[in-house]
Amino acid sequence: MWSRSTIVMVLAPLTACTGFIGEPSGTAPGEDERPLAIPFALETGARRLTAAEYDATVEDLLGDTTRPAHIMFPEDAGAPRNPFENDYTTQLGSSAFVEAAAFVAADVAKRFVQDAARLDAYLPCVPSGRSDAACMRQFIESFGRKALRRPLGADDVDRYLGLMEVAQLDYDTFTPTFADSLALVVEAFLQDFELLYRVEVGEQVGDAALLGEFELATRMAFFLWGRGPDDALLDDAAAGHLRDPGPRVEVARRMLADPRALEQLDRFHAQWLGYDNMALSQELVSAMRRETAALLKRVVLDRGGSYWNLFLADETFIDPLLASHYGIPSSASEAAWLPYGDTGRRGILSQGTFLSAFAKFSDTSPTQRGILIRERLMCQPIPPPPPEVNADEPPVSASANPCKAERYEVHRAGACAACHLLTDPVGFGLESFDATGKYRTHDAGRPECVITGEGELGDLGPFRGPGELAQLLVDGGDLEACVVQQVFRFAYGRLEASRGERDYIESLRRKFATGGHDFRELLLALIASDQFARVTSRSDG
Repeated sequence: MWSRSTIVMVLAPLTACTGFIGEPSGTAPGEDERPLAIPFALETGARRLTAAEYDATVEDLLGDTTRPAHIMFPEDAGAPRNPFENDYTTQLGSSAFVEAAAFVAADVAKRFVQDAARLDAYLPCVPSGRSDAACMRQFIESFGRKALRRPLGADDVDRYLGLMEVAQLDYDTFTPTFADSLALVVEAFLQDFELLYRVEVGEQVGDAALLGEFELATRMAFFLWGRGPDDALLDDAAAGHLRDPGPRVEVARRMLADPRALEQLDRFHAQWLGYDNMALSQELVSAMRRETAALLKRVVLDRGGSYWNLFLADETFIDPLLASHYGIPSSASEAAWLPYGDTGRRGILSQGTFLSAFAKFSDTSPTQRGILIRERLMCQPIPPPPPEVNADEPPVSASANPCKAERYEVHRAGACAACHLLTDPVGFGLESFDATGKYRTHDAGRPECVITGEGELGDLGPFRGPGELAQLLVDGGDLEACVVQQVFRFAYGRLEASRGERDYIESLRRKFATGGHDFRELLLALIASDQFARVTSRSDG
């Protein structure tokens, strides 16, 4: 295995960050550089690929589906109040990440050159021998374009080609092959700063920078697909189709028709609604994730129209296992769309994905469910408990053998009462459904502890079950604004932080509302906006 010190030595002129290779490049040679001044641009920073984004990149580049970063990379926890793991304000450099990136790059490269089928698929030529520099150059140019998300300049190619010379030195114990050189080149690319980070430079115009075509392609690809641009999108960038909003939106429409858009749509909702990591059996998790993905596809990508159908749908796509689990009558032998009937279920809030989120103490937590609704769906921050309160202990009642509702009565008094009055009544309205999404009438193992399923969402009124809660949220207005806020956070990798950004979010909300709450059109409106194509390194305050 070649050492990273060897790679850094050969590519030293490219070094832009300790432990990584490469230097971010804003505008590729030949790009159109027309300036277009605007009064307001969004602040940005270096955005490191998340584990999911890196794994998708490796799959696209090399056909590797082992998800190595998911196993090795440090967890991307996100920022407080931001449910998304791609928040660049928390992506601080660490030795753990550097070491994980080096290990993964070496392992992926080694397995790639040992796989004859993948070599045939991804190597654009047949090497004539261990010193075939022409074939290696072809690989570097084609692979590097996708890896670094821009065309490589002559200097880039020559520096990477220099690794071949190092690899072909004679050693006492073995004579390196072309595959050894190829592994070293791939290993270097997979640790390149430009692959690991998205750094947007652009062309400075006043206080803002106009993004280059390839930067726009990258921004669009990671927003809509969760991975880098493919050859078709890079070709669009090279042809100058992304600078102007009209052509950019048409390209985005094509991207939304790609299956990769559904994967990203599901990832957004899983992180937003808290079901990205489900502590259930793999069989149930798979069935529930298919159920939710099918509803997302139908509402957002296939039919379009009102996004509120995601919350108010009166049928769901489930297999016999899940139909039995939910108690929904079914005669189907495979997954099918079935009506909810009079079960009290409607839309995504009735699905096991959502209902499994934020469980605590081996059961549902009315408090945690209330926080989920308030913070994730209404964008109403709930303050953390006081330092002296141990939130990891379940509420305790003075009664000898209390039911759950009685235990949570202790939250109605003391310093914590104000916050719990915002959360607990909401959570209790979902208590008729356990942490696996199954309907229940009483506490587990306690038939005497009857669950009424009655809840209240502040001034919006009382409700029973996820179906009625969904209707209150849709009618109340907070959900509309919060959806747009969450899309902003996911797209730009951070919380909104200035008046200008809040005004921008409000302008998107108005377009969302006047456009019939079409979620797909919301995504396109964000992509078409001037702000999407420009950045600044400092906030407007």
